[in-house]
Amino acid sequence: MDYLNGRLGTSFSDEEIQAVLKRDHLQVTAVKPGQYHVVVPSYRIDMDGEADLSEEVIRILGYENVHSILPTSELTLTGLSEKQSNRLSIRHYLHGIGLDEFLTYTLVNADLDSRFSYLEKGPSYRLKNPMTNDHEFVRRSLIPSLLSAVSYNADRQEKNLACFEVSDIDAPGVQTSHLGLVLAGEEPLQGSLKKKPYDFYDVKGILEGIMALLNLGTNRYQLVGWSLGGNELHPGKSAEVRMGKKLLGYLGELHPNELKRTGLKNAVVMELDLGALLDLRTSPIKASIPPRFPSVSRDLAFVLDQKVSYEEIAKALSHSDPLIKAVRVFDVYAGENIAAGKKSLALTLQIQSEEKTLKDEEVAAVVAKAISLLKAQFGAEIRQ
Repeated sequence: MDYLNGRLGTSFSDEEIQAVLKRDHLQVTAVKPGQYHVVVPSYRIDMDGEADLSEEVIRILGYENVHSILPTSELTLTGLSEKQSNRLSIRHYLHGIGLDEFLTYTLVNADLDSRFSYLEKGPSYRLKNPMTNDHEFVRRSLIPSLLSAVSYNADRQEKNLACFEVSDIDAPGVQTSHLGLVLAGEEPLQGSLKKKPYDFYDVKGILEGIMALLNLGTNRYQLVGWSLGGNELHPGKSAEVRMGKKLLGYLGELHPNELKRTGLKNAVVMELDLGALLDLRTSPIKASIPPRFPSVSRDLAFVLDQKVSYEEIAKALSHSDPLIKAVRVFDVYAGENIAAGKKSLALTLQIQSEEKTLKDEEVAAVVAKAISLLKAQFGAEIRQ
């Protein structure tokens, strides 16, 4: 009887239910309290199970006995996952520095599908019955679609654009998400009183901001020289973003031939494998007490081979002495009065102790140690 009441949502007594069943000439025998054996007459071919017994009981006793009660269930409210939160934070960061978010078509034509496929080099999905030839392939890169949108706007006098897109990428054996970014034209400065063409360092600064947002220090990733081939990016003004041997993305200025194809005056792009980036383990941000003692800055200019990067220099100096807290470059020069194959690299060293105020001779010793290290390791000479 509990089954019938549970099915109907009623509270009929055993006596009421038995009376209904016996009224219909059904034989009811008690097996144990609350459980009965029911024999249905052979002529009641419409009754074949518990559901039919329930229907017969409620038909006789009245549907008004079924109360209108909303079902109850426990809802567990959850927030965003760490990946979802980081992805949203990146979008908010890009909005905050003045970039517009674009939403472009996932399907592209064969020409766009073949371009900028540096992160996903495998085949792409092709629709068997595309609506048009312009929407035949599932894209492997966001940059061609963004460049098409930027070029469309430039043809309508919107020549200065900074935009990005975050979208999923699907290819055979690949399911991830990418971040694509395009800076085209000129960057407005001082409330549009001045303008500066976008260049490689603008997009590099955005990359560093994203990495800092994810708490990925410069020791976790490297910008290395271009080795991916292709003819879309300028080989001397492009770089790969790597963690060890793993390719996380690329950035650089468009090749002159690509600028001519898109009809843009200048443009820099960046594309990151956001799925791989968000999978990286990061430690929580640690707060530290501001130092009590003042820091000292020293400017040095070195002449060294052009192949030596600032990153190598900064890494070597940072590990050479714990008193060197930061290394910043403020000038790079190659040309007159500098030998062929050489460059002048001007650096600022921030020197500081957490225990005391440094004396001049202590600062001089740190500087001398840094000069000796760069001379021995990179053949660098102080520029006279």
